[in-house]
Amino acid sequence: MTNVLGQAKKAVKLFVEVSPEFIETPDRDIKVTANSLASISCQAFGFPSPTIVWSRGLVPLPQGRVTVINGTLNIFNFSLEDVGPYQCKATNKLGSVTALTTLHYVNKGIYFTQFPRKKL
Repeated sequence: MTNVLGQAKKAVKLFVEVSPEFIETPDRDIKVTANSLASISCQAFGFPSPTIVWSRGLVPLPQGRVTVINGTLNIFNFSLEDVGPYQCKATNKLGSVTALTTLHYVNKGIYFTQFPRKKL
């Protein structure tokens, strides 16, 4: 701004906040070979940057065999116990989005869509 008395300037930064949106989601159904690494990617953007959390509903993630790095879920030594639905949730202070996938167990051409029931 300029007038007869001089000039005034002010620099400002404008931050636009954006709720999370997915840029990559896992396929709805994924077949994983027995005893292999299951690596499932889930990526989101937003501002502030969203936090990505993987879960299995009421079933805990496999203990000692799981890592989540930059939104990618890695399950080492995939087994029948790991079969089932998984959820990726991206959250920031403006909201959240979720994506679902189901992992299936494949062993020598045979695959399971749910954990086999034990015989009584």
